[in-house]
Amino acid sequence: MGTPKNPEQNRSRKQIHRTGKYYRKEPMEIRSPQREVSSRGRKRKHPMGPRNKRRRTVAKRKEWATGLELVVSEVPLTLSQRSVLSKGRSFVPGPPSLRPISINLASSLEKLENEINTRFAASLTPGSDPPFQRKNVNLPPQLPRMKMNKYQSKKLPGLRDQVKEIETMILKVCNKKTRPNLTKNEITALDELKKNPDIVIKKADKDGALVVLRTESYRAMGHAHLRDKQTYKHLLNPQEELQRVQAESKILITRFYNLDSPTGNRSSFSAGQRDALLAHKASIPHWYILPKTHKKIDEEMGTWPGRPVLSGCCAPTRPVDRLLTTFLSPLLELLPERLQDTTHFLKKLKETPRLEGDCYLFSFDIVSLYPSIPQEEAAWVVANYYEKNFGYIQVKPPPQPEEEPPFLPGDRSEEDCRWP
Repeated sequence: MGTPKNPEQNRSRKQIHRTGKYYRKEPMEIRSPQREVSSRGRKRKHPMGPRNKRRRTVAKRKEWATGLELVVSEVPLTLSQRSVLSKGRSFVPGPPSLRPISINLASSLEKLENEINTRFAASLTPGSDPPFQRKNVNLPPQLPRMKMNKYQSKKLPGLRDQVKEIETMILKVCNKKTRPNLTKNEITALDELKKNPDIVIKKADKDGALVVLRTESYRAMGHAHLRDKQTYKHLLNPQEELQRVQAESKILITRFYNLDSPTGNRSSFSAGQRDALLAHKASIPHWYILPKTHKKIDEEMGTWPGRPVLSGCCAPTRPVDRLLTTFLSPLLELLPERLQDTTHFLKKLKETPRLEGDCYLFSFDIVSLYPSIPQEEAAWVVANYYEKNFGYIQVKPPPQPEEEPPFLPGDRSEEDCRWP
């Protein structure tokens, strides 16, 4: 056989470019996508090509979807409105206004200056203990305490000028113009959602999603629970009932403190902690509903069932709650039926021996668990269990923090206790 007249026929078709021109076959050079350099000398983040372009698009979508919350809505939402809600409940539109920054900064620097002056005055007193140091290590740190100035108010020379200089420098940095983290369409959509009286935005009960409800649907959820006359009672004068419950709460705290130390030699909590509990400013608790989107829609209401929640941050019973939680929490370790979270349940399930025969694992749910518990019987059971295991609480000291800042009753306003 003779050689072909055209030697280019021996070349493989794979070596032929789509344009019909030949290219030189060379070994492929492995390069990092971040270090690839173009012909003009500029660095490219990713190699060129249709496949890599698709991969970049998918990666950007995954990165954009990471950390965003699910939005469930009963009403139609625009793309900008859904984009704003998908940013999550912890998202803060920026840049923030300079006025609240200056107010918070001045308050924080004032507290820091007072603490430094107090420590300076304590260092001048010979034979005095360091300030804010607990003498009794068995006092529970979970309870608040009043700030007590035992030292003479002397000011450190030059401290005020340094604080003013630092405040001016921080405000100068904060006053720089920064780009907002929302687009114009998203800002307009956020204003529309805020001014729309026909919708209510709440957090879902289980999965943490944001639920956009019609106002009629949200009120239907609340009325479905308020029809239970055994659990809820209509108050003719809420302010009068608030003062009555607050007075009973103060009586219980004072009685517990006096019964705990009849001679004044021993006490489970200090007088400063007692005064801080008594100085609690109570307000009418906020009652709201969390929609249960993981359940089926109720045919009568036309929407999901809801879980009622009563916020206890500024409730009149808040001091008693903190006191009982402090002294009853150690008893939870003695309960074998206690499950902290899902991880604890899976760990116990792994330690459980293998079931044999006609054995089944099942779960059940109790409708309105807390309202169905008889209060007098539950109080008697808890008090009896506390008396039986009182020695366990005395032997085990409460955990102590490394450094606890002083508590001021005025640090927390009524607006901070409201649910957003």
